[in-house]
Amino acid sequence: MQHEAASFSVADLPVDDKGFDFEERVMEEQARFGVWLFQRWLEQLDDALFENRPGDWVSLGRRERVVETVVGTVHYSRRVYKHRHKKARCWVPVDEFLGLKKGARVSPGLEKLSAELATQMPFRAAAQTLWRLRRAKISGQGVHNQTQELGQRRVDEVRQEVKQLFEHPGESAGQKRDMVIFLEVDSLSVRTQRHRRKKDGPRHIEMRLAVVHEGWSPETPAGKRYRLIHKRVVVEATTAEAFWEAVSAELARTYDLGHCRIVINGDGAEWIRRGVEYFPQAVFQLDRFHWLRALRRAVGNSVKALRQVRDLLDEGAWDEAERWVRSWQQAYPERKALLEEFWQYVWTNREHLGDWRKRMTVELAIARGLGAAESNIDTVLVSRFKRHRRSWSV
Repeated sequence: MQHEAASFSVADLPVDDKGFDFEERVMEEQARFGVWLFQRWLEQLDDALFENRPGDWVSLGRRERVVETVVGTVHYSRRVYKHRHKKARCWVPVDEFLGLKKGARVSPGLEKLSAELATQMPFRAAAQTLWRLRRAKISGQGVHNQTQELGQRRVDEVRQEVKQLFEHPGESAGQKRDMVIFLEVDSLSVRTQRHRRKKDGPRHIEMRLAVVHEGWSPETPAGKRYRLIHKRVVVEATTAEAFWEAVSAELARTYDLGHCRIVINGDGAEWIRRGVEYFPQAVFQLDRFHWLRALRRAVGNSVKALRQVRDLLDEGAWDEAERWVRSWQQAYPERKALLEEFWQYVWTNREHLGDWRKRMTVELAIARGLGAAESNIDTVLVSRFKRHRRSWSV
């Protein structure tokens, strides 16, 4: 195949025009050639499918279609078939091959790319980026619609996976077993849109997040930075039950959960602690970041006091730690409420305060402390849902 865009003369370029954008011209030619190539391949595919069509299907001739793709706007013609004897819907094998549904104006590839960009920037900016880099004509509202549709399909898939997991647990077990899986869990509250909010509706949505991984590997030869192994992130914005079901479905795709140990790390909220009920071999650890932050608020800038209480709790010396807290409440009455709040927090979670490495025997090349959820709350959720005064419909 040959196309006029594949070869052109430098004499055609306005070299004397200082305002001429050479890169823009190259991108236009690239897009034009990509559209032409897309069309030619579809024509050849349509002819090949026609030669090998099932005998009971009769061609009704060609029909035109326009679709936005990752290479630009593609106009193409393909054959439509009907069955000789059955009153079935018309069959369009080329559209089926491309994964295009009836009436869809956007290709699956562009839909996926636009949704991916929409997680990093506003919808309008995503549409502008797609036009500048791919010459894809899609509006900001179009990016929003495609993201919603893709997200709804993913929600339906997860619900089906959850149904399969709990109705037929043995059939959906993954291949990996005899492993330690880490779930680092936290949540973020985001504002709801006022015009979508009912009078007694929620003012905020709690978005729950789990960072799933299998441990750590060194990112640098010196071993000063580490990367999480097989990291995945699960986010759910409805209920705690739906969250743990989604996490279970995600894990069951890869692991045989009946033969894996699971460490759940979180801030001690009741819905996080309840996660151990979903897995046969799970332990919960109170996130060190959260209880040390509560201690820091209670003792203020006293580094010595912070270290003393931290060491006592790490050693399990609860009686001595309580005496220390009570003495500080008497010495600093202005901090009495903060100290009491801290003590009640750690005492309620006293069974889960110990480091997971001291509570279970594991054979990992690198066994580090936990605390990945906090940074992922920022990079995954805050950057998308909290900045630029954003608010959301339920």
